[in-house]
Amino acid sequence: MSATITVRGTARDSRLPDRAGVTLSVTKQGRDWGSVHVTVTQALAGLNAAIAQLKADQPQAVVESAAAQFNQRSWMQDNQPIYSETGTVYLVFVDFPVMSKWLFAQLSDTVQLGYIDWQLSPAVRDQLRRDLVAQAVGEARARAEAFAAAEGLHIVSVIGLADPGLIGKTGSGNAAFADASPMMALGRGVRGGGGEVELEPRQIDTESQVEAQFLAE
Repeated sequence: MSATITVRGTARDSRLPDRAGVTLSVTKQGRDWGSVHVTVTQALAGLNAAIAQLKADQPQAVVESAAAQFNQRSWMQDNQPIYSETGTVYLVFVDFPVMSKWLFAQLSDTVQLGYIDWQLSPAVRDQLRRDLVAQAVGEARARAEAFAAAEGLHIVSVIGLADPGLIGKTGSGNAAFADASPMMALGRGVRGGGGEVELEPRQIDTESQVEAQFLAE
């Protein structure tokens, strides 16, 4: 007697991030376009100088930085034009105490914290993907062995491994394999503006699922 056993394995991980993607917004609005533009331009210049100084003083604290394009708008209010200009700056920190101290030194009426996206570094994420896939496959095999034992059978071979939902599409009788990459469910960030800003890192939850078919005899 033989049987094909199809199961799903799951592995999960929860850990603190080792990177933080920070978006700073430089914004000004007013009735005089020239004044608005000068204010934003000067604030961005000061912010870029502060970033350069940060990199010189703490070269290991920031691994990435970039300035985005300007966003300019205008609209009518009380029959008079209102002008608005915004520029954004993005940094990726790996030293959170340095990040917190530096950020609060930069914030003003013009420079505001837009968003903090807690992240895992590429190296950590890649290793985690490999580890979780291995754990998910191991759990799938353990479940299959439990099913087999209930029928007095033993697992003799693997027929297929795949991402959830793909096993049935591989065709019967053919071994199938697909990269069972973890389905990343990364913890979201925190927005700034209007009072205190939470800079405490949040746990990042990651999950991997794999479908597997085994032959039991």
